[in-house]
Amino acid sequence: MDLPAVITLSVFTTLVGFALGTWVARRILSKNAVSSTPPTFEESMKRFHTAATELGTLMSESTVQFKSVEQSMTRESNLQTRVLESLDQITRLQTALSEAETRIREQSQRIEFHVAESRIDALTTLANRRALDEELGRRFSEAKRTHHPFSVMLVDVDHFKRINDTHGHQAGDEVLRKVAATLQTTMREMDLVARYGGEEFAIVLPATDLLSSIYAAERVLRSLEQARFEVDGTTLAVTVSIGIAAIRTEETLSMLLRRTDDALYCAKASGRNRAFLHDGRESRPINAPKHLLGGELFKNASSDTDDSESDEPAVTVWG
Repeated sequence: MDLPAVITLSVFTTLVGFALGTWVARRILSKNAVSSTPPTFEESMKRFHTAATELGTLMSESTVQFKSVEQSMTRESNLQTRVLESLDQITRLQTALSEAETRIREQSQRIEFHVAESRIDALTTLANRRALDEELGRRFSEAKRTHHPFSVMLVDVDHFKRINDTHGHQAGDEVLRKVAATLQTTMREMDLVARYGGEEFAIVLPATDLLSSIYAAERVLRSLEQARFEVDGTTLAVTVSIGIAAIRTEETLSMLLRRTDDALYCAKASGRNRAFLHDGRESRPINAPKHLLGGELFKNASSDTDDSESDEPAVTVWG
């Protein structure tokens, strides 16, 4: 029992004792006042015995009351202890919950970081093959659904093995980083530039038909010709070969990539530092007269569909 309870019980006991003593004295005096004749010894003892009996009864009742008060105060003390223990437990739970939330947030950030890393090429910081495949799949589905065109461009660094053999692999890595940066700044924000593998890059051009992709290829060639590639104080002449193709009405994604790769092969076989396109029938240099660029281009047929989910224009012309 705590100190306030002990003090309260002591005061209560003192007051009860004082009240009982006062009551006994008054009982004896009142009985003596009834008769003017002094009581005999026997009468006095009888009266004393009666008063003692009544006092015992009152003391028993007081003891019961004392126990009741003590039990009540004990219950209150126990209740206070339980309340304090509950508050302490709530505080501990709140602390544990806060720590758990912090761990979950940190874990979520780590997961997001790893997911982002899994889509980025470590050397060039471009999108990697996984991100490229996802974008190609998304654009292909969109083209089939909305009849909006898109094109694919493959860019291959010319004589890259010679750069590695002559200047070392660190120089080769620096060339790849420089080419990647140049492609990134040359292309539109809506385009996806990715490292396709080795010294080869792939670019997805949404809302771009075959004719518009020609202008994009020309800009890439010009940008890389104007770029300066310096390694250990030596300026390197770096050129690229390009192959482009646009999605056609009745072809699969693998067919589109195969045509793009065929155009790239023709560019390299024709002397490099140039761009070829595949028009659906054959590969041709992009500088061929426009009327010779045969093949059925992917036409915008948005008027024939009720799907208007895409906010991108049907064709974006490069200039």
